[in-house]
Amino acid sequence: WRDVVIADGSGLSRANRLTAAFLTQLDAGMSGSRLGGGWRRLQAVAGRSGTLEDRLVGTIAQGRLRGKTGTLTDVRALAGSVVGPGGERVHLAVVANGLDDRASARTGALADELAIRIVAELYGCRRTRGPSPAWRCAG
Repeated sequence: WRDVVIADGSGLSRANRLTAAFLTQLDAGMSGSRLGGGWRRLQAVAGRSGTLEDRLVGTIAQGRLRGKTGTLTDVRALAGSVVGPGGERVHLAVVANGLDDRASARTGALADELAIRIVAELYGCRRTRGPSPAWRCAG
């Protein structure tokens, strides 16, 4: 991993450099290892706990996305996974740097929409029509 730099263990150093590919492979590797249970307990759950407690509330991704967020003044990141109805795990990561306030909000919304779309695909969900569109899922 030549493109990965870990300057300190806090995750707050601007010298840290982690790619989305590295983060998804790290999550996949840890999730499938003997340390997987502990790894998952460290992660926030969408709409329920940690830094994801207020995100994706009332969506099909609530309770189905586990992950970690990263936020600095001009940085937004989300890395984690969605577990499908058969136990399959889809890993995702979104990392963006050099953001102003508007771009930061849009990046967070994009990451949330990505999680929703992964859940929709895994669970056979389709958007309903009507004045307030919602999702209907098969599983």
